Amino acid sequence: MKKLLTFIFLLFAVPVWAAVYHVATDGSGDFTTIAQVNAATFAAGDEILFKRGDVWAEDLTFPSCSGVSGNPISLGAYGSGNIPQVNRFIIDAYQHDIEVSNLYMTGTGILADACDVYGYNITFRDCTFDGDSQRCNAFVAKSHDVYVYNVNLYNCIAKNAGNYAGGGGEGGGGIIFSTGTRDCIVDTCIVFNNEEVGIQPFTEQAYFGTLDSYNFTIKNCTVYNDVSKLSDAETNRNWMGINIGWNVYNAVVERNYVYYCKGAGISCDGGAHNNTIKNNLLVNCGRTIWLIANAYGDCKNNLVYHNTLISNTVGIFGQMMEVYQTGAAVSSGNIIKNNITYITTAVTVLTVYAGVSTVTLDYNCVYNGSGANQGLWYKGSNYTTNGWNTYRTATSQDSNSIAADPLLTADYHLKSGSPCINAGVDVGVDTDYDGNPRYQADMGSREFGVFLSEDTTELYNWTVN
Repeated sequence: MKKLLTFIFLLFAVPVWAAVYHVATDGSGDFTTIAQVNAATFAAGDEILFKRGDVWAEDLTFPSCSGVSGNPISLGAYGSGNIPQVNRFIIDAYQHDIEVSNLYMTGTGILADACDVYGYNITFRDCTFDGDSQRCNAFVAKSHDVYVYNVNLYNCIAKNAGNYAGGGGEGGGGIIFSTGTRDCIVDTCIVFNNEEVGIQPFTEQAYFGTLDSYNFTIKNCTVYNDVSKLSDAETNRNWMGINIGWNVYNAVVERNYVYYCKGAGISCDGGAHNNTIKNNLLVNCGRTIWLIANAYGDCKNNLVYHNTLISNTVGIFGQMMEVYQTGAAVSSGNIIKNNITYITTAVTVLTVYAGVSTVTLDYNCVYNGSGANQGLWYKGSNYTTNGWNTYRTATSQDSNSIAADPLLTADYHLKSGSPCINAGVDVGVDTDYDGNPRYQADMGSREFGVFLSEDTTELYNWTVN
């Protein structure tokens, strides 16, 4: 009897092996069309592999099936050539534990985003989301009534969202996390030529439900627009690089390179609070960093640490750092420290609006190499950069800051002898833009240390106190 029970136990303990399915337009796989994939049923651990070089003008509306924690359903590619391409890709509500890699998705029209995600525990790697210059977004994770969470993007491309071709003012975003999303990561992605915004988490409860959006990490990304697109007459185009949108909190934006964004490089929009912007490099953006309190809500307790802000090209660029407040909204508790502002063009260095309740600015470096007496506005008074000491005395701001050439290399490292070396204050930021440890509180995004400068052959060594 014991032997029989043991046999039965072993029989039912045999694992059920996951299946691997191939999809190819030439009929060599298990499926030929996307419609066949959409009609199939898959189990945890299954792999669906699309043939490289193939293109399907069909929407991939993934079937109502999910993986389990530690054993997801995987979608990927096989063979050689370009990554396989489909039209839209939609993961529906309540679907979960799905991993997607090496897939090209394309938007197809108004609100027909290249990829829409309503599920949770979803990971994308090495994918491309192409808005195809349509009036849509490249990638959107969104929810109306239940949280969408752990939606993570690694080494992806999001591009060409919005109708640049003319008319309508229709925006489009690269990577969007809408109302009811939380605990999401965007890491090492390239996001470019998106009409309204590059990367944005936001909460707009009036239209998209009552859930908050919070806990985002946006890091190591490159966000930009082609310089040719900056001449577009419509003000909404090429607007934001990274926008921590309405009522979002606990977002960390770090080690990103943002350039040629007409509206702002990085911003905290109305209602954004308790977010951290650190170790970013921002070049030639309209408002390089923009903290906004407006009709969407207060802007409170955001931390802006160790960023390098550059304006060195003549163009539409107007503000380097702006703390904005309008109407009954409150701007308070925002802290701006250890940043470098470097200008060689006619832009305003700093604007703090009259209605701002409290803000802290200190241990920053401001350099005006434009040859003009540039604006430095604080609560209605223009002190200009030539009135640096007058501004500090009158406002009690930037007491430990400096107005001096930071001595930057061509790639914005600090040169030996820079006044920014060890001139900041410890704010708990342990690494710099390049991921190197911060042994001393240097101003700016890049710690002075071991590197070979682009414009010299000098090897710089750590100076540790």
